Amino acid sequence: MKPTDFAQRNGLLGGGPGATYGATEAVIDLPVHRGNGQITSCWKLTWRERFALLWRGRVWLIVLSARTHAPVCVQVESPLNPEAE
Repeated sequence: MKPTDFAQRNGLLGGGPGATYGATEAVIDLPVHRGNGQITSCWKLTWRERFALLWRGRVWLIVLSARTHAPVCVQVESPLNPEAE
């Protein structure tokens, strides 16, 4: 799964070349929309991931955090502009 750009993007969380977070060595830039007290990003699945999701029906969420887990929401419909999807 990779982050993808989207029409409502108004920011970019920079991973930068060689950026790391703990044991994770490849941190890439993340296009985001900031507003209404939340940060929204959009992710695109490969064909293999699409088949795995269809077959297994599960999505794993990994949050890189040292001690706490921020509130998160994973969904398939756009919270920014449902009519555009």
